[in-house]
Order: sequence, then C-alpha cells, then structure tokens
Amino acid sequence: GRNFEYLSGEDPYLGSRLARGYVRAVQGEGVMTVMKHFAFNEQETNRFGENSIIDEQTAWELYYPPFEACIDAGATSAMCSYNKVNGTWACENQDLLDRDLRQKLGFRGYVMSDWGATHTTSLAKGLDMDQPGAVDTWFSQQRVSAAGAGAVDQAAHRILASNFRLRLSEYPNCDPPGCGREMHRDVRNPEHRAVAGDVAAAAVVLLKNIDVLPLVGVPRERGVRRIAVVGQAASAEPSVWGQQVPGQQGLPAGDYYSGGGSGHIHANPDNVITALDGITRRARDANIEVVASASSDPSAAVELARQVDVVIVVAGATAMENQDRASLHLDDGADELIEAVAEVKPTVVLMQTPGAVLTPWRDKVAACLALFMGGQATGQAWGAVLFGDVSPGGRLPIEMPASEYDVISPSDKAAQTTTPSPDGWACHNYDAGRGEGTEWCKTVGTRDGVEYSYTEGGGECGKCWCCKRSRATLQFVAAQKRRQPPREADVSIRKLAEAADVAGVVGLYDADVHYKERVFTSYREWGARPAFAFGHGLTYSTFDYRAASAFLGGDKAGNDDPRGRRGLGALAHLDCAQAYACARVTVVNTGSWAAREVAQAYVEFRKAPNQPRLQLRGFHKTRVLKPGEEEVVTFPFSRRDMSVHSSGPDGPWVLQRAARVHIGASSADVRHLLDIDRHLRSI
Repeated sequence: GRNFEYLSGEDPYLGSRLARGYVRAVQGEGVMTVMKHFAFNEQETNRFGENSIIDEQTAWELYYPPFEACIDAGATSAMCSYNKVNGTWACENQDLLDRDLRQKLGFRGYVMSDWGATHTTSLAKGLDMDQPGAVDTWFSQQRVSAAGAGAVDQAAHRILASNFRLRLSEYPNCDPPGCGREMHRDVRNPEHRAVAGDVAAAAVVLLKNIDVLPLVGVPRERGVRRIAVVGQAASAEPSVWGQQVPGQQGLPAGDYYSGGGSGHIHANPDNVITALDGITRRARDANIEVVASASSDPSAAVELARQVDVVIVVAGATAMENQDRASLHLDDGADELIEAVAEVKPTVVLMQTPGAVLTPWRDKVAACLALFMGGQATGQAWGAVLFGDVSPGGRLPIEMPASEYDVISPSDKAAQTTTPSPDGWACHNYDAGRGEGTEWCKTVGTRDGVEYSYTEGGGECGKCWCCKRSRATLQFVAAQKRRQPPREADVSIRKLAEAADVAGVVGLYDADVHYKERVFTSYREWGARPAFAFGHGLTYSTFDYRAASAFLGGDKAGNDDPRGRRGLGALAHLDCAQAYACARVTVVNTGSWAAREVAQAYVEFRKAPNQPRLQLRGFHKTRVLKPGEEEVVTFPFSRRDMSVHSSGPDGPWVLQRAARVHIGASSADVRHLLDIDRHLRSI
C-alpha cells in the first residue's frame, strides 16, 4: 500500500526519532505539517470499510509513539483516517480524537478528515475540518450551524491558532485552488540535484556481499573488465503526468522511483537517472564495458552473462494508494531471471522497491542491495555505491521476510462466511482454475520447512489453499505464535489450529481486522527468522564493538517527567546526567575502507509480562571512520524508554527497574549484553 510514504518503518522508536526531526525541520521553514493517518490505517485494501480492532497496550506501545513524537515537536494538524477504530469511524471517534489524541497525547492543533472520510457533522467529537470541503457535505453551512456555536468556535480557534503559530498570515501566499503558479514552479538547481544524489546513495542498503563489491578499488585475482546489466527495471521510465491506474479513483500510477497514488512525485523522464544510465556513466570512468538487456528474458540474460565477468540484475516492485500489493515477489518474473543468471556468473541484484520483497534466490547470488523508492537520482546512487565512491550506509527499517507465510496479509474482503469442518478446521479454496469451494484436509506434510495441506485423496493442495494454508488460518496461527514464549513457539500448526475458535479465525478475514498479533510484529515476534533482519545493513568495511558498559544516569530530566510522559527517544540527544540510564560502546573500524557504522541498542524487559524480547531504544550513525579509527557511542535512555504501558493504577507508563540492553549492528547481530538495574550506582 502506502508504506513507501511513511517514516516509521516497522518500529515505534525509529518512527518517533524520524518524525520528531522531520516536523521540526519542516515547520522551521514556515510550512505546516499534517500527521496521518490517525489511526490504525495499516492496510490500503478495503480501507474505506475495515474496522481496526486493537487493544490499549498495542495502540500505546506500537502505533501511537510516532504521533506522540510529532506532537512533542509541535505538529500543527492531524488527519483522521477512512477506517473504523473499534467499531466507530475514525473521523467521528471521540475516544480516538478527544480522549487519546487531545487529552492523553496533548495535541493542540486541528484535525482534518481524509478526503471523503466524514460520515457525520462530528465537530463535537473532535473533527475540525472536512476535506475536500465541497458545499453539500456533512460540514455544509446548515449542518455546521446546527452543531452549535461552541463546537464551531472551538474548531475555528484550533485552525486559526495553528496558522498564527507559524505566522502564515504575515507572508505572501496563494489561496487554493488558485495555486497553479506555485505548484508548477521549477525549483530545481544543481545544489538540489546534488542533495538528491547524496541522499539516495546514503539510503542504499547492502544486504549481502560475497567478495564481489565494490567493482573497483580492491585487490582481486581477476579484474572486472566487462559487466552485464539486465532486467526490465534497469531502464524503466517513470510514469508520466496524467498516467492513472484503471479502477483506482483516478490516482496516479506508481513506478520504480516513486509509489503511486496521491503521494506520487511526478518526474520529467529527462531528469530521471535510471539504473542502466547511472551504472554505464560510472563504468565508463572506470574503463569497464557495459552490455545490457533491457528485458527480463532469462534466456537472453544467460547468453549475455556468458560474455561478462559480473552480471547486475535490476529488479523492481511498486505499490500505490487504495490497494495493497497482491504479491511480495519482484515484478516481471525477476526471480526466475536472477536464478538463471546466478547459475552462470557472479550476480549482483539491485532492488528498487516500496517495501519488503521476497528473495528466494538470496543464497545463490554474490551480492544483493536494496533502495526504497530512490527518486530521480536512483541510477546515480547505484553507480556511486557499486564502484566504491560511497560505502553503503543504509539499514533496513523493516524485516525482509523469508516467505509470504512470515507476514500477515491484509484482510481483502468485506465479509466471508466459513463453515467449520467436522474436526473444527476452517477451510477456504483459492484454486483459480476451479473457482471457490470447500474441501477438508486430512493430513499435514512438510517441505522446505513449510507445512502443507493435503486433500482427502492424498494429493497436495497446490494452489488450493485449504485448511491450514488458508490466509485466515495462517494469520491466526501467526498471531497465536507471536503471543507464545519461545518454548511454545514451535508448537505445530495442527495443535494451534485445533485450539482456535473458528469464529476468531473468520474475524481475521472479514471487515473486522483484529490486531491479534498485538506488539509481536517484525523483529519483536518470538522466534522470528527473516531473510534479512530489521536494522541489517553491511558496508565495505568491518567494525568491532568494544568496551561496552551500562550504568544509571543522573536522571535530571526524569525529575521533570517522573511518570514518563515524554515520548520515545525524546532524550536521545541528551547526556547521561539527564538520562535515567545509559549504555556506552566503542565502535572501531577494523576493515580497509572508510565507512560509517550504525550502532543499535535494544532493551529487554525480563520481568514485564506480555512484552517482546527486544525493543529498539537507541541508534547512532557514526561519522565516517577511516581504517583503525574509533568512536565512542553513547545511548541515553529516558524513563519512558524504560517503561511499559499499563492501564492499572500505576499507569499509564510503568518504569522497569530491571532491563537487559542488547548492543549490536542489527536486531539479529548482537555484540554485547548489558544489565541495568536499580541497584547500580548513579553517575
């Protein structure tokens, strides 16, 4: 869906740190920010009708923190979402907009609706502005007048106060929709283009590298003199102005540089540097010949591969507003293309995607890199990283799943009735060749670590996902597994499903979207085994983590915030005299390339019930370290960083006196374990 537009990735702490900085920077230029979509709009499929059912702990620990960070930074407005929340439309949900957003989170700006998300004249329930604001709407003059002067005055006050806060009335501006000149003004210049290139190169994530990259600048027995660039995405042009997706409300189409929908950034094709263009330009400077096949035909690519030293496959996927991706596979049969050329020559895979993708070929390729919607400088970034001008420094803000069974699919039907089989199974049939139907599964088989269902006749279901392979059941099982401690995480699918309430399984597949996985998503899931872990990312160098320590801080900031009301990461910039606790480690470049490292800190609340094993609570990107150089990294933790949510009398945030800090290079690459408890002496 719209993940390509969002800052948070899969983590509340990461989202909080990024959102807080973004809001301050944008509003520092006199531009309003709108935080959206509030709230629990986690899927695009059926977004106009789905009902997100979520508990308080999950809401406050996982989904609210980035909004809270925006509020801390002074965000002026919020946009309520299309969906329902616990049975009530978001834009008329008083618990959501008044109790949570304004009273508990402290929001002082105004709330606008998403376009057409208003269902009543809900001024008294927290909505201040109806969009797009047509005359005959729920916020028509007649209906607004009927809402009462108090509610109208309050909404107007919030809107005007936000404008005055940024002093917008003091500066020349346009009055929408008469802003054509401003919208079409060309603000490009060499400095802006340079920034686009630097940012895109810094965002490249090196997922794997087995002695193939960079293509120049390192000793090797046989130099690279000729490379092949293959794949349709290598030279794909951006979608043009006016290009729309049929059946999707006239929304702009996406491409491999920017996702589709209202957030799509239109680009002149003459200004977009494709992967093939960027690689060819940089290879020319290195006296390396480039041959290309701008298609995804495996036979043509294999023929080309036999003529070169290294093959570079450029693969892509895109996404758009109003619908979720039908598959996590790369487009245009790229998986088969990669498999074919990897059998012939060392293969480097470049992925231009809006989010997570499957990498079934990952063990067969020499290198794999990811760039999430890199914009017009995409090809420039690839060239800089592949040839060693820049050591890759990006880290995954998500997990790359090992299979589609490692993610929870969006609910894609408004309602579906399921009849339980005699032994309690819920069965669905998704065989495109036969149409929908129902059949009972009798046995379970395992292949490549995945459990498959078998029909009564003994044949494998194949495309017919019945019983244990149905989406609903898989979602339910995934949710149940996330709620189990490690010793129970490997319970068979049969035992879990036999214990399931069939009605609960169906609930995951109708208009009610139950957040049964709770806080156990991404790396927080017990026993998660992704293809590439959250926080993962390699460089052309190596780093050691030395002299790690943990200690209680001076907690001066805690004296002003004893109940941990300030958001996650709010004190990340402070020293240990201000922090409740700190961890410290020395990062040393032990390789032969100058590079940056991103050190990460995860906490484990060992005595708190219903908590994930790991939760990100700190990250720091070092300066560029030359070989042999080191940098001391300090992670300050606030009281809120060390607290869990509680609806009891000690709430809303309960400080955890005992915690274990995991310091390393990713959620799966932990180098040091450090204990912090209240018996430690304060600095």
